[in-house]
Parts: sequence; structure tokens; C-alpha cells
Amino acid sequence: MSFAVTIVFLSLILVCVADAQNVQTITAGYSKGSDSPLNVTAAVGDILYFSIIDTGKHTFAQTSLDHPCVAVTGGFSTGVDARDNVDFAVKMLEGNATVYYACMHHCHDGEVGTVNAPLDPSAAGSFDSFVLAARASNVTDFVRPRASLLHYCSPFA
Repeated sequence: MSFAVTIVFLSLILVCVADAQNVQTITAGYSKGSDSPLNVTAAVGDILYFSIIDTGKHTFAQTSLDHPCVAVTGGFSTGVDARDNVDFAVKMLEGNATVYYACMHHCHDGEVGTVNAPLDPSAAGSFDSFVLAARASNVTDFVRPRASLLHYCSPFA
């Protein structure tokens, strides 16, 4: 990445972070099924900072409980093939909204995560119920949508 592009990227991240109440880092890429943390709690204005360590094998896409391995229209996505250690930030616009996301390559293996999901594992919409739904899903769609409920704070998203 050129020096000028690096400066612009860092400046935009700083603007997003300066406006945020809290920053949650979500990492994927150490191995299959390795998103960490698996469920985070975020409020309006918080930044979700997604980082992919192992490029080309992991992705992030916003999905839904009903279709855990299908990217939602208007949601965030790294696209099908993440390149060169993808990092991007997403700002929460709606408080307490449950957000579901998955690695499009490993969703059926349970490589998924949630934001603001119920903490009770037996509750509808919990992280545990999302993992079960992902493993049972037989559909994958690699749509590259744009943000709605959340919005990008990165020019590379």
C-alpha cells in the first residue's frame, strides 16, 4: 500500500474511532472456525473493527438468522475473496439490534458470529442457535452487498 493511501486510510479510521463510544475488534483467520470473539455487545455509535489475518480463506458478510450463509442485501461484506489482510470498520447505527455475520467459505462449518445476540444459549436468536442454523443450512450466496443497519467507516470495505 502506498504511503498516501495508508495516510488516507488511517485518517478515516481515526475519524470513525473518534466518534465511537467503544471499539470491538473481531478477528478471523487463524484457522477454520476461529472468529473471535463469537458474540459481542455493541451500542449505537460503537465501532466493530473486523480484521482478517489469513487472506483468501476467510471473509465477513452480514447475514441473518433465517439464512445464516446468505449475505443480506444492504449488509456489510468483504466480498468472496479477501485480499492482503483485510481490515474494515463498521459503525453501529441502531442500538441493541442483533447482527449476524458469517465467513462465506466456512459458514456451514459454523464459522459465524453475532453482535447483541441473546446471552441465553437456549433463546431464539442466540449465538448457539445461529451456529446450529448455519451448520444445517444448505444454501450459500456470495452477494457483495452494501451497508444499511451498519455503515462503513473504511474506504476499503
